Amino acid sequence: MKNILPFSNDFNLLDPSDVEANRAGRISEAQLKRLNATISWNQGCTAFIFLPIAGLLCFYALFWLTGATQHFFNLVQAGVFAGVALFLLVIAAKGIWNIFSELQKVNRDRQNNAIRQTQGRLAFDQNGYFFDADGRRLKLPAPAETGGLLPGGLYRVFYLEESGIVLSAEEAFPPSPAQVRTALNEILAHANRFTLDDLAANREGELTLGQRMKPLGLVIGGLVMALFILGIVGFMYFLVIPEVELEANFLPLLVFGVVLSAIGLFSVRNILTGLLDLFFPALKQIQGRVRREKRTSGGRNRSTTYHYVINGQNFRVSPQAYQALVDGWEYRIYYLPRTRKLLSIEVTEVT
Repeated sequence: MKNILPFSNDFNLLDPSDVEANRAGRISEAQLKRLNATISWNQGCTAFIFLPIAGLLCFYALFWLTGATQHFFNLVQAGVFAGVALFLLVIAAKGIWNIFSELQKVNRDRQNNAIRQTQGRLAFDQNGYFFDADGRRLKLPAPAETGGLLPGGLYRVFYLEESGIVLSAEEAFPPSPAQVRTALNEILAHANRFTLDDLAANREGELTLGQRMKPLGLVIGGLVMALFILGIVGFMYFLVIPEVELEANFLPLLVFGVVLSAIGLFSVRNILTGLLDLFFPALKQIQGRVRREKRTSGGRNRSTTYHYVINGQNFRVSPQAYQALVDGWEYRIYYLPRTRKLLSIEVTEVT
């Protein structure tokens, strides 16, 4: 969860009314609503998750300490639990302090009306988009959104002095479509872990050596899972089944066997598709408007996956690659057809 406040990512840093307000030394109503949402609330969420875990570990440490005078092993276990609990408490305290510190900076900026002006360019790193002002990193309202700023362009921005939050921007030197494409392709290459040489080869219908080896991880993962399942089958066949009554335990064994078979078939599928793309690679490409999609599974153990969706097809990507894509533009994606591994992506139309 990136922040716990209701906040729309549909914001425009180039809004002329916001620029005029900042030029006059004022913060607009829309900007005031965005300010708190710019705080890294995920640090606080992590802190509140760690606190009960640390408390539970402290309880276990005290439990083992009650017998520490009788058994040295109890003392060792108590020390381990206490050490892990202390480590989690330090992380939680750091997260809470960072939230408090950022809030204090924003409040001081608002009280002092500390609006400053500088020039720079949109940039991207492992944490998402930010504004690079001659080496100083300024925060955007949301790291997965550019707020209308284009890669490759030079902008004049208004920001808060201490917190470094960008309030508004205006073009100082508008970029050409070619400059935007070049800059965004470099960002996408960094986020999706391919090189511009890989992209050049894909444009010619070829694969580089590194791209040919991409299915290897899927094959190795499938083999490891298959060997693990074979180990479980051997353990059940030689050690468990001879010791139990088959008629009385038929249903549990059947359910276990069905689940194990399903996992085994999934592993075999991964191995086969990986081997086919590894030894008989066929480069495919698809072009069209791409949108980002974040999918969260339900249930107790919730997980989030990130995707590029184009012409009804989707490609699973990393969170960093999800943040890098400018939503709704036209792109060309190069991929392996069986494993659906994304090899490279380039923007074809700037809108």
